[in-house]
Amino acid sequence: MGITVLRPIVQKKLTAEDFNAVPEAPVDTKQYARKDGAWEEVITMRGVAVFVSATEPTEQQVNDIWIQI
Repeated sequence: MGITVLRPIVQKKLTAEDFNAVPEAPVDTKQYARKDGAWEEVITMRGVAVFVSATEPTEQQVNDIWIQI
C-alpha cells in the first residue's frame, strides 16, 4: 500500500506591484547581488592573471594566481 501526495500547481498573473517588490540596486557603477534580503557589492578580480602550467611563471604580478598541473 502506497501513499500519493498531490500538490496543487499555483499560478498567479504577475502585476507591476510584483516587480517592484525588490528595490533597485544602488546606481554607482558597481555590481550588486541580493544577499539576506539586502544588496551586497560583488567583489571581482579584475586585472588578475591566472596561470595554469607545470612550471612557475617567470613574470608574475602581486595577486596573480598560479595553478600547478
